[in-house]
Amino acid sequence: MANTNSGYISVGASVEDKVMPDRVTFKICFEGSKRTKDECLADYNADRARIAKALAPFGLDKELTCKRYSCYSRTTRKKNTVLGYSYFAHGSIETDLASVDHAAVWQALNTCGARADMDVSFGIKDRRAAEDVLIAKAVGQARANAQALADASGVKLAGVKRISLFNLVRPAGLIFVYVPIFFY
Repeated sequence: MANTNSGYISVGASVEDKVMPDRVTFKICFEGSKRTKDECLADYNADRARIAKALAPFGLDKELTCKRYSCYSRTTRKKNTVLGYSYFAHGSIETDLASVDHAAVWQALNTCGARADMDVSFGIKDRRAAEDVLIAKAVGQARANAQALADASGVKLAGVKRISLFNLVRPAGLIFVYVPIFFY
């Protein structure tokens, strides 16, 4: 008579690793208030030109992308008198970290005379590839843990019954992977 024991070993492994960022993103927020819509647009274009000029020595002047220019009226409390106009737009420059001196770009952006707010962040271009390496490590650790448990209890592993992946979103450069595996 065949053994119909359907028990299984439940193991898991987690791997956390730091991956050096390979991308840098500069975010720029343009905003201001003027008397007319045309003055708002001229002010925005002047600030954008200052930013592009500051980026030119680094070859990034064509990389500046701007999205969502909005211009809206400022009115009195009862909204029957227009006091002027305000505008808002945001842009970004994203490039390989190794291809540019990001500290020099940051300095140039902040001293170019533009009244825009600036932000810099770092990231990983191919986060999926970095995660795949960690997944392979976690699966290997879980398999080794299951084999050690099976050897200690005198049973043989037949295969994987169920496998899952939990990947937590972490700050740029930090990746966490947890892989619970059920062997039978």
